[in-house]
Amino acid sequence: MAQVRDFIGLSPTGDPSRWRLDVSAGSLTPAGAMQGGAVFAAAVEAMEGTVGRRVVWATGQYLSHLGRSADASVDVQVVVAGHRTTQAHAVVRLGPTEVLVAVGALGERPFGHDGTWAVAPSVPPPDACRPRAIPGAEDGKAVCEVRAARGRSYPDVDGTRGPGRSASWVRLPGGGRRVASVGDLAIVGDFVMLEVTDALGVGVTGNSLDNTLRAAHRAETGWVLLDTTVHAVVAGFCSVTAHLWAEDGTLLATASQTLVLRELKPSGALPDRTRRIAGG
Repeated sequence: MAQVRDFIGLSPTGDPSRWRLDVSAGSLTPAGAMQGGAVFAAAVEAMEGTVGRRVVWATGQYLSHLGRSADASVDVQVVVAGHRTTQAHAVVRLGPTEVLVAVGALGERPFGHDGTWAVAPSVPPPDACRPRAIPGAEDGKAVCEVRAARGRSYPDVDGTRGPGRSASWVRLPGGGRRVASVGDLAIVGDFVMLEVTDALGVGVTGNSLDNTLRAAHRAETGWVLLDTTVHAVVAGFCSVTAHLWAEDGTLLATASQTLVLRELKPSGALPDRTRRIAGG
């Protein structure tokens, strides 16, 4: 768990409900802002660190972006502390600017009837898959290594729409094999944007309006299979859901987002735009 906190630059302070977020270079996107999943990871990791229980569900709303020089904070508030379940809020902010507001539930309950009904797709292992092209990434450098397990990347599309379901292997942040933490899964789940290109048949990029994670099992893995379904694209917004699978087929979580989409330039370069980047 400490590994992903080190990767994103999250550390405790003297106040158990306040955390420091020093934006790390490894968590930056090609556009120069901290990856949205990494910001969300800071919120859910801070929740777990403050409450001392595991996240069951959390959702975050993005209000701004964090830049490369940001020294931000994460403030956690316990709203309801039940016998088995804690309800909490977390706010990531840089000075007076709120970057992400998250709410979540944490806890565990004794119950003798576990089960998993979702089914993982049959895809080649990571070593047998080629790299997934990431818009704007120089020399393939990105927050995580991504490999295409099913579906096309932006250099391969020709306007023909795909089935709306594709998949990528995403290496855990910082590499290595470990029990994937809730922060790891928040970062991995944010790569669903790469899967929209295959559905549309057009190279696109985008940013998240929201990010939701429903945690399932905790399992050891080095790669996570991001099994993505694009539900709809309407008026420039996309709704998308993904199951996150460990290499051994264990369901780790379900992630969902609403994305603001933008078409890539014909060269594959990122579109020109102005971002609200705090601490840029």
